[in-house]
Amino acid sequence: MGEMQTTSAPLHVVTTQPVSGSVGTLVLLHGLTDNGASWADAVARWTSSGWTVLAVDARGHGRSPRWTDEELASGPGDVMARDVAALVTSRGEPVALVGHSMGAAVAVAAAAQASDLVWAVVAEDPPWPLPPRQPDAARALQYVRDHAADLRTPPEVRIDRRRAESPTWPESELQPWAEAVAQTDAALLATGDIVPRAPWPDLVESLTRSGVPLLVVTGDTDVLVDEASETRVRQHGAHVARLAGAGHCVRRDVGNAYHDVVDTLLESHVPRGSA
Repeated sequence: MGEMQTTSAPLHVVTTQPVSGSVGTLVLLHGLTDNGASWADAVARWTSSGWTVLAVDARGHGRSPRWTDEELASGPGDVMARDVAALVTSRGEPVALVGHSMGAAVAVAAAAQASDLVWAVVAEDPPWPLPPRQPDAARALQYVRDHAADLRTPPEVRIDRRRAESPTWPESELQPWAEAVAQTDAALLATGDIVPRAPWPDLVESLTRSGVPLLVVTGDTDVLVDEASETRVRQHGAHVARLAGAGHCVRRDVGNAYHDVVDTLLESHVPRGSA
């Protein structure tokens, strides 16, 4: 398994290759205050199954560029979607996009822009309420307060707390998860604006009409995709898997169940010769 770090369009990306021939390429898009390194368990699983995996640091996260005032003013979700669409286009090969939360919303918007190069999208508990989410001052304040509290708490304390509260989370992801908060641009959090501005039902419909399969994976406790949103997702031609025993971080909460449903989609839709 080989790993290569690059900066592209202008994101920092870590590419991990399988030991032998690749069956296809997955682009991983993390949630707010996480980073590409926080996908460690998923990267290990997918590369061992023959996938090439690109773990991306979103703008303002990890080792990717910080936000400018102009970029923040133009809509952070839209900027992040353009970043990912540019990354996909620059590679010029078919990929699947797999996103969590903020990254899930960005994945759908980016795929709608580059649907000729995206063969599937997996959206893990995207922030898709009805009506669609708008920038919110109270949410921004909560983001900033939570971030400040995390920064005041030593990473080892946060890791011990997470182990106790979420014993199913992969051990390999705890350290990068705890460290990622210090690599997050607080200017983004202060906007409270992290999802693309186009209404998400329109983006879902655009994507599925173009023939790109979309799987929304969510849980049954403290999740962002409620029953009304699930119904709308299905009405627009996407698939929904609601996994028992999972909260917002579905993959980390019920890893085997997540990979069972997601890997089935990926393996059944990967185009021949896509790697």
